Amino acid sequence: MGLVSIGSAYYHWKPTSERLVWDRLPMTIAFMSIYYLVMEETMRIDSLFLLIFFIVVGVSSVIIWKIYNDLRFYIIV
Repeated sequence: MGLVSIGSAYYHWKPTSERLVWDRLPMTIAFMSIYYLVMEETMRIDSLFLLIFFIVVGVSSVIIWKIYNDLRFYIIV
């Protein structure tokens, strides 16, 4: 969660499209981790593989948004 504040401060200091990646990337990692924690608590799913999978999917959504300038996958994630 600490990286979210650093990435957000970096973006909001001088907002550009290139810096927006560093705002969204830590937030996505944090949100996917929280999503995993909610699943773990409510469904008793305890799998390190699932946590890593969620984080990889989240990071991939940011990368795909940056490369193709398409937010659809990021929005779904």
